[in-house]
Amino acid sequence: MIKTIIFLVSFSLINLVYAEVSYQQPIKITQGSSQAYQGNWASTSAQTPAVDIQTTDPVTLSNCNIKGPGLLIKTVPGAHLTLKNCVISGTNPQLENYSRPRVLDGTFNYLVVEHNRFDHTAGMSIWNMQRGKADSVPSSSNATIQVRYNIVNNLDGRLENGGVSDSYIPSAPGKSRVHDDHFHVNFVSVVGFLSDPNIEIAWNQIINQPGQSAMEDVILIMSSSGASTQQPILIHDNYIQGVYGGAPTTTFHYGGSGINSGDYLARLKDPQYVSSFVHTFNNQIVGSQAWGLVLPAGHDITIENNRVVRSGLLPSMTAMPYSTSGLMMVDLYKLEPKSSTPVNYNNKIVNNVIAYVTAKKTRFDYEFYGAPGKPNLQCVGKVRSRVDKCCQVEQTTVRTGANITCAPNENYKFNSLITLTDEQAEWTRWQQKLATNKISMGP
Repeated sequence: MIKTIIFLVSFSLINLVYAEVSYQQPIKITQGSSQAYQGNWASTSAQTPAVDIQTTDPVTLSNCNIKGPGLLIKTVPGAHLTLKNCVISGTNPQLENYSRPRVLDGTFNYLVVEHNRFDHTAGMSIWNMQRGKADSVPSSSNATIQVRYNIVNNLDGRLENGGVSDSYIPSAPGKSRVHDDHFHVNFVSVVGFLSDPNIEIAWNQIINQPGQSAMEDVILIMSSSGASTQQPILIHDNYIQGVYGGAPTTTFHYGGSGINSGDYLARLKDPQYVSSFVHTFNNQIVGSQAWGLVLPAGHDITIENNRVVRSGLLPSMTAMPYSTSGLMMVDLYKLEPKSSTPVNYNNKIVNNVIAYVTAKKTRFDYEFYGAPGKPNLQCVGKVRSRVDKCCQVEQTTVRTGANITCAPNENYKFNSLITLTDEQAEWTRWQQKLATNKISMGP
């Protein structure tokens, strides 16, 4: 019991001591400046952003406090924004079918988000196409997108009225589809950027508490690609603790993950827009209600040297009744049978440490399967395989469409049932990693 109390304290109270802040009225910015905009701005209306940037000129927000119940920072298409050393908080909108607000939701030619703290927000949705417009498609991009050194406390897509199952809510501008009891929100989603050499999501610390948060994929790459294998989208050295739906103690279906390295915007109906050239490495994902790492569709994507550890227990030691697997790669949209050319290929799963306990208290570390006849990975000749067992037999498995190299020596040093102590050790590892690399987090 003492260990449990220590666990709760260390994960619940991190960075939650706030200083008193005196806020000003919302600000409108109509032109760029060589000087950073600094101040404390708050909105009390879900229809009024705390910061409204009405220019594509370079704008820097620095050393600021921003809060409100609606979209916190509104931008025009093609915005050029630097956001540094700020504390950004979402408040309860007190409106039916609304969740806490997004920080950003728009199209960007330049976005640098570094050394901030985000409390109870619905994260950032970053687009390179017009959202909601039926004929808008991804396009080539040379945008700079960097999201680094941020602290995130409780991604919060919970609905105030208890939720509406699988429906669109037109009264909630800027929000995604809801599922059961929460919106599909992410810490950062990158959508519609093609052949872009300048996208990096790194060194972020995301800690979510059960019952105080709700999200889908914490980090999401959707219909986006890097420039090449030498210039991929980079997702690395992030620490994600807790990935939950709105009711993790009672939910028996949930589709979230820690990192989704290659999703596909299904309305495009064109396999050329699957994600590609993504490198996901050196991340830690701890205590996910569903998957740790997923790859639903794409090519030339490498998932390497990541750690996924799940005991199946909440910090309170309550068991989660729902589970999936630690790492899944799948032809989710069944694109292979519909395409005359390969869709899922050159994907590599290399030296990941996956220790995942299911709701049935069994291990299910890896899960790979594809469309019949065109699997994106086969292991020991099966279309669908529990590759945790396969990797014990074959340390290196190479098949058409994908390569996998397992790390069984470290992967199987864990007992068959992972404990909260094992999860706690990941936090210690993260702290040591920050110190070794001399990384400073947050404002």
